[in-house]
Amino acid sequence: AEICVACSDETTAIDSTGYKTTFTVPRAMTITEVKVTLSVPDTTSLNINVYDSGADPEAAGDYILNADVPTGTNAQNSSTNMRSGYDTIDEDSFLRVKVTATGDDAAKGLKVWLLGYWT
Repeated sequence: AEICVACSDETTAIDSTGYKTTFTVPRAMTITEVKVTLSVPDTTSLNINVYDSGADPEAAGDYILNADVPTGTNAQNSSTNMRSGYDTIDEDSFLRVKVTATGDDAAKGLKVWLLGYWT
């Protein structure tokens, strides 16, 4: 199973931390990898994490990765470092993508891929 979510547009620099998008998972899934891509990377590092908010899209939720995914100076990066017990997402759960560090505020075009399998 693959889900890709655009978290910003292609032309506006990501210059603030916080939640960038909220979406639901259409079917229960086990996430095995989270990939991050940027159309324009920054010169330091933009960091993200993904939060499972369950049935409440406003809830802070629990982060599903053991550590934030940094992009570094690259346009992409990935993590398979899932938190034990937080890698299985219920059908119709709300997930939220949070930028935890913006680096030099130059990154643009943030997309987050969730890879895994339907359960």
